[in-house]
Amino acid sequence: MATLTKTLLPISGYSDQYYTYQCVVTENSYSIANNTSNVTVTFSIKGPWAPSFYEWTTYYGIVVDGSVKNTGSSAPYISTSYVQLLSWTGDVAHNADGTKSINVGVYLYQSGPSNYLPKQYTSSSPFAMGSVSLTTIPRASSFGTISGNTIGSDMTVNINRNNSSFTHQLMYKLGNSSWYDLGTDIGTQKTFTISNELLAQVPNSTSGTLQLLLRTLNGSTRVGSDVTQNVTVYVSDSVVPTVGTISLDPVDVNGHNLLIQSQNKLTVSVSGCSAGSGSSIKSYTFTGPGISSTTTSTSVTSASSISNTGTLTYTVKVTDNRGRTASKSATITCYEYSAPYIRPFTAYRCNSSGTADQNGSYVKCDYTLSYSSVNNTNNVTVQIMYKKNNVSNYSTVTSLSNSTATSGSQLLSSIDTASTYTIYATITDKYGGTSQSNSETVFSLSRVINITSDGTGIALGKMAESNNALDVKYQIKTDEPEQTMKNLTYKGSNTISTTTDDTTTNWGNEGNLATVFYNATGKITDQPSQYGFVLNLTNGPNSQEVHQIWATQSSGSLAHRGGNSSGWNGTWRTILDSSNCSNYIITPADYIVEEKVNNDFKYRKWNSGLSELWYYKYIGQIDMTTTMADNVYSNSTYTGVSVTLPSDVFLEDSIPMAQGNVYSNGYTCCQVCDATSTEFLYRIWSPYSTTITGCRLSVYMTGIWK
Repeated sequence: MATLTKTLLPISGYSDQYYTYQCVVTENSYSIANNTSNVTVTFSIKGPWAPSFYEWTTYYGIVVDGSVKNTGSSAPYISTSYVQLLSWTGDVAHNADGTKSINVGVYLYQSGPSNYLPKQYTSSSPFAMGSVSLTTIPRASSFGTISGNTIGSDMTVNINRNNSSFTHQLMYKLGNSSWYDLGTDIGTQKTFTISNELLAQVPNSTSGTLQLLLRTLNGSTRVGSDVTQNVTVYVSDSVVPTVGTISLDPVDVNGHNLLIQSQNKLTVSVSGCSAGSGSSIKSYTFTGPGISSTTTSTSVTSASSISNTGTLTYTVKVTDNRGRTASKSATITCYEYSAPYIRPFTAYRCNSSGTADQNGSYVKCDYTLSYSSVNNTNNVTVQIMYKKNNVSNYSTVTSLSNSTATSGSQLLSSIDTASTYTIYATITDKYGGTSQSNSETVFSLSRVINITSDGTGIALGKMAESNNALDVKYQIKTDEPEQTMKNLTYKGSNTISTTTDDTTTNWGNEGNLATVFYNATGKITDQPSQYGFVLNLTNGPNSQEVHQIWATQSSGSLAHRGGNSSGWNGTWRTILDSSNCSNYIITPADYIVEEKVNNDFKYRKWNSGLSELWYYKYIGQIDMTTTMADNVYSNSTYTGVSVTLPSDVFLEDSIPMAQGNVYSNGYTCCQVCDATSTEFLYRIWSPYSTTITGCRLSVYMTGIWK
């Protein structure tokens, strides 16, 4: 209760006599639900003496917050004690925060003489009695601290409430989701799990804005307005894509689902993948030998056949629209493959049982085969090609068909005894690889001398096959040394044509001062160059004491080797280099201390510390259609092939010199780069967009080993 009093001006003619107004404001109760207070205001007056002024009519009223609440009129006695004139009881609305102060005013005036009347005021201009503060009514609660910000995990919301009897309703939502209602009986704290369903509201982001709504209740009645608050929530680090099943499917080759070196392409596909919950897959990244691609497709095929061998690993990485990733790998075996070849191949006259006989009417062909097993799926077909030297077309005999043999022989019948034959073999495997053996010459029957039927042709050592010609099989010899030196015997091309036959015995049988021309590599052991001439020196027919000089065609170094009945005494040694003979004479103190053949490599170490290495690789067909810098073309497989060297050939951390060459049916170039003691890189390119076949790579490296 608040009492407000005001003293009026003195009564006219009585300077020390006053009237006093009094208002008493009583707060009866308040309503939380309505945010109002019920108050009673009474209006009283007292004078300096009593009784008095009852004979005039008095008008008076109560004003609350500028509004006239009650009025009245009477002719009361005004006494020296307060006389109540009016009383008003009613509801007063509080502010939104529950506070309220009311301003109280009164007015009073009388009809009649005014000399002794109280001060007059009107309803439009009441006499201000003063201000009274009412009880603050408890209003809506507010958010306190909030902890936990990961979707799928717990969040704790603390609530600041203004009345211990209040309860709360708490709801939340994210994006366009519906409201999640956590109940209406919440006190000052609520812990709940943010629903994983909300992940669908952030498909392209790892965070979102969660909206919280707090409603204050007094029983079942709302108190004040709802309160909201935004909180940033995050997608858990554990919400990532998953990679399903990876399939590695080689392009079928002849009914075998195998990955074969340089023979077929590979398709990598994946199924059963999913993005992190609520998101979607953005891309698939495929990596592995011959494959590097990021795409929206679930599969990719290598641009060309796979050249790597062994166990190959391919990885699929799935990326979703949140940028989250997951990877998985699978392996497949790529089986080594190279074109088949025949080495060696021999053909000679024989009898019907296959026994060698220079006058036989049969020809026996013997051969050894080399081809890739390809996990025991490969087989070969061998055909013998033969013809008389005076005809153009070859006859063909299939010696092996779809066979897994590694050697074979073939007896040719119906062989003309009076004719010389050229004979060779071809080999084709199941995967399309093919090659041709060396060519052998089988002479007609052995005769000391033979003359053609018309008497114009004569042959020595064989049957005469041509008219008007001298045909000599025998070696030409003379007892005069100077004649021997003047007349070297030319033995033809590639006479000794396999490393197996490259023996001192066979060369001794070729005779003294014999020359042979070579135009293909790999025919004899450690052949110094592809093209060259061999000068064969022996101490007589059937001798095993042999010395040989190799002259590289048409200019180049000279090499020497020698041997006896125990075999070759070492390998070819360069003795002169044509560019500067005086500076390239090898000191006798230098010699080979180690020489080995290791798969595609051959290397030798010299006592002086020099180390040499040769690398040869049959590549086959390459599609040179990928545009590179400066308008040249290559194949992505051969733009940076790493080749690991045999160990200990070059001193560790040394930098050997390397040069490469590539031979094919088209114009191609080879660049060897980044040579180290353990590996080198090479690339093959062409100025033309083309497909080359029969591609063969050779690399020569020099360095030090000590």
